[in-house]
Amino acid sequence: MDDSEIAIFELCVDEAGLVKTVEERHYQLVPADGINSGDLEAYRIRAQKPL
Repeated sequence: MDDSEIAIFELCVDEAGLVKTVEERHYQLVPADGINSGDLEAYRIRAQKPL
């Protein structure tokens, strides 16, 4: 991964007390002017979907 990428992990603790990765997502960091109204609408729609 380079300096313009981040990874976010969802973790849980199992019955044995071990930390497990539930989900891993990678994101590309961009300047604010690199996000357009179509991007924001797509994020809004995705955020409303149940997991």
